[in-house]
Amino acid sequence: KALFEFVVNGFRHQDVVGQLLKFAQIELGLNIPDEKGGEKLSLQDKAKLCWEQWNPRFGEVLVVLDDVISYEDIEPYLPPPTSQRFRILITTRVQNISTHISSRLQLDVLSPEAALKLLISIAGSERIEQETAVAQSICHWAGYLPLAIELIGYYIKKDLELTLAELQEELSAERLNHESVLTRIHGMTAKHYEGLIAAFELSWKSLNGEEPTQVLAYLLSIFAEASVPWELVQTCISDWDTRTVRYARKRLVELNLLRRIRKGEYELHPLIRSFLQEKSQAAENLAALKKAVCKTLADKAKELPDSLARQQVLSLDPDIPHLTLAVRELLNHFTNADLIWPFIGLGKFYEGQGRYSQAEIWWKQCLDTCRERLGSEHEYMATSFNKLAVLHSKQGRYSEAETFFLQARDLHQQLLNTDQLEMAKNLNDLATLYVYQGCYAEAESLFLQALEIYQSMLSEGHPRIGVNVNDLAMLYLMQGRYAEAEPLFLQALEFLDDEHPDTASSLTNLARLYGQQGRYDEAEPLFLQALEIHQRLLGDNHPEVATSLNNLGMLYLMQERYPEAEPLFLQALEIHQQSLGNASRLNEHPFAVTSLNNLATLCFKQRRYTEAESMFLQALELNQRLLGDRHPEVATSLNNLATLKQNQGRYDEAEPLFLRAMAILFNVVGIEHPYFGRAQKNLIKNYRAQGRIESDEQLSQQILESVSNIFQDERYAD
Repeated sequence: KALFEFVVNGFRHQDVVGQLLKFAQIELGLNIPDEKGGEKLSLQDKAKLCWEQWNPRFGEVLVVLDDVISYEDIEPYLPPPTSQRFRILITTRVQNISTHISSRLQLDVLSPEAALKLLISIAGSERIEQETAVAQSICHWAGYLPLAIELIGYYIKKDLELTLAELQEELSAERLNHESVLTRIHGMTAKHYEGLIAAFELSWKSLNGEEPTQVLAYLLSIFAEASVPWELVQTCISDWDTRTVRYARKRLVELNLLRRIRKGEYELHPLIRSFLQEKSQAAENLAALKKAVCKTLADKAKELPDSLARQQVLSLDPDIPHLTLAVRELLNHFTNADLIWPFIGLGKFYEGQGRYSQAEIWWKQCLDTCRERLGSEHEYMATSFNKLAVLHSKQGRYSEAETFFLQARDLHQQLLNTDQLEMAKNLNDLATLYVYQGCYAEAESLFLQALEIYQSMLSEGHPRIGVNVNDLAMLYLMQGRYAEAEPLFLQALEFLDDEHPDTASSLTNLARLYGQQGRYDEAEPLFLQALEIHQRLLGDNHPEVATSLNNLGMLYLMQERYPEAEPLFLQALEIHQQSLGNASRLNEHPFAVTSLNNLATLCFKQRRYTEAESMFLQALELNQRLLGDRHPEVATSLNNLATLKQNQGRYDEAEPLFLRAMAILFNVVGIEHPYFGRAQKNLIKNYRAQGRIESDEQLSQQILESVSNIFQDERYAD
């Protein structure tokens, strides 16, 4: 059967009957009277007469009611529900408009592909294909909204000289004030809208008199162009009545001004967000709303622990766009006390994933912002210096890290009311850096100073004390003071639980101690437990996981379990490469050099001497460049290279390398360190192979004299 259409456009309830009567008179030849039986007919009566007198010869009728706001307003004027002739199609921007509607079709924004296809269908394929990437960006700017795409398409079609790049620049600058989205163009399917703003205005006018709903809309437009965790919104308006909040949110969703993404997350369409931002400029409480958003974000960042586990990083992910926006656009609305916190949130988020380059951007901006707004002698400057220092230390940029640490320490000492816990953290972090640099005496003094502050200010068993004790034990391990290190490692583990990343570090260090003492059966389960904690809390590709893999690989290497060790070293190298950005930057990080040295040792143990020597030489050069000529890691590289040459019978080449290694150890850790003793045994073995017949005591004395003489060389002089 033929389908006869009657369409009502742009109506409110009076328009339904008005347009119906006009259509009936012109198209159907009906003349509906104003009175019947001497009584004036109501609008509802007139509508009823139209439906009753509709000529049957026209067959089935589709009645289209476009842009319905309230179903109750139109229900009295609809065709009788008992009639089989009439079918009703309602378009609306109001969700769940009525329970009487039998079937619904939810129309979302277009997909990126469909949006580009619509733009091409209007503006023509030739122009779009010349600037496809720009066209895709324009569709993204429009939020893939069909009306916006259509308006922009006709605007492009009208101006043949306009490039898409020019249009994109104008749209970015003018947003909803650009003429392309303001005015309807002849030929469009959206007949009754004058433009995009007119479409939004229809929904906005429905909120007249609903001040809380409008205020909530203003608040939402302050957040970034991303999904918004509702807990952030709720915190900003915590003084509101629960029912008021619920009603306001429901109204925005009903009018499609706000969209629910998933439980607890909502978002504004990008163009609606721009529309609401324009509306909010006249709001008296806009500044207060922005301050509420900033306070909420700052408080969120304050809740973060010093070290973020993987799950904490993931839970913070929805907040990152809003923290980023706050730093870029809302800094003036943060109080001085809260100024540092959005930067801390961003820095911890990226640092917790091992994405150090991104973290560095925010720490540097934090430092610059604090200096500009608070001056050079504020405690937040010390915090910023320390954050940058820790980050540079993790990247192996020890010289830069030390400079920042010292700046933080000096500032803490100058400030009268400095945060003692922050100062203790600075001392502990600086001491850890000195351990990496082989400056053990300086490190021990700082660790003990930090421990004294922590013990005086924190409760017994606080995790910060555990971290400090672990780091002090690590120093003793590096110095070969095993008897002092072991009880401290065990004590540190009592302060931490399995959900703390530093627990893995304590387990690793204790396992290294057992490994160096030959207690392999005790070391392996600890290494495996540390690896599991790091992977679970930080993810499989975090640099700390690479360190765990290296440590476990070295244990297997010492046990001659070569097939198990090699894949661990290779995996660790791959993680370092990913975290540092590219292969060339592997040469900039001491921890990555450790992986290289471990692989070389593996090749040596397997008698793959050519490969081993090449990697030992590379590791030596890198360690000297990154750590200096007198670092214990350089001594390790020298000793490894010397041992390789010794095994090949190249005794004359091995001797000076052993002596240089021992000279470094003599100066840094002393002759009591196990590494010194091992190097001395290797050199005595080298002398025996060369035919030396002196006793071990005589050779040991000669070695000490030679080592002492090396320090007369200015290259090694203090």
